[in-house]
Amino acid sequence: FGAAVVQEVVSAANLNGVYGIALSPDGQHLYAANYSDASIAVFSRSGADGKLTFVEKLKQAVSGVDGLSGVFRVAVSPDGASVYSAAFDGSAVAAFSRSVGTGKLSFLAAYKNGSGGLTKLSAATSVAVGPDGAHVFATGYSGNSVAVFDRDATTGLLELNQEILRSPASGAPANPALAGGRDIALSPDGATAYVSAFSDNAVVTLKAPNPVPVIESLKPSSATAGGPAFTLEVLGSGFLPSSSVRWNGSARFTT
Repeated sequence: FGAAVVQEVVSAANLNGVYGIALSPDGQHLYAANYSDASIAVFSRSGADGKLTFVEKLKQAVSGVDGLSGVFRVAVSPDGASVYSAAFDGSAVAAFSRSVGTGKLSFLAAYKNGSGGLTKLSAATSVAVGPDGAHVFATGYSGNSVAVFDRDATTGLLELNQEILRSPASGAPANPALAGGRDIALSPDGATAYVSAFSDNAVVTLKAPNPVPVIESLKPSSATAGGPAFTLEVLGSGFLPSSSVRWNGSARFTT
């Protein structure tokens, strides 16, 4: 950067009240959320000079697209297979599948406040995908909330996991202090979410609960009762450094 910087302005014909932008993990495409005309504009990106070329535009109520009224933010999943948006006016999160080759989007579903168990996603302002791609998070500015969705990595579809609400709904002190939940950032390990709360003048730290451990296999897979001592290797996922293995009701030493 500096004196040699060459500035380029992308045609305003495809942008209208542009708010949030996101690059795909492969750096091949850029997605822009257009608040004023309720749309997402897609651009391809040159790896040589970084210049953008318009690809397509998906707009609210056109070809079945929904959940983009007053769209604020856009996020791409780490695997590059999905794009998600948060819409302020529509109080919704919209899900799209993404073509890795062309960057084009296909509308999947809209998750709106007042349906599917969502009660406080009013005025959605931000959306983020966990680093493992397993969860999607969205803030509700007027609802003083954070919605947590489980993400199907195969389809890109979402299912509400929980809503985290300001408690109490009004007054102080609050825990968590989520009034005016605005933006959200996730730690690289996905264990912590940070939420800016405009009205509470706070940054709230939310910790992910312990994952559910899944055992995939045991080594050895069998042993003879009364035989010599042996080391059991437990293979799977969702283990923590503090995880323990219980054998015949007793916790065993783990490494």
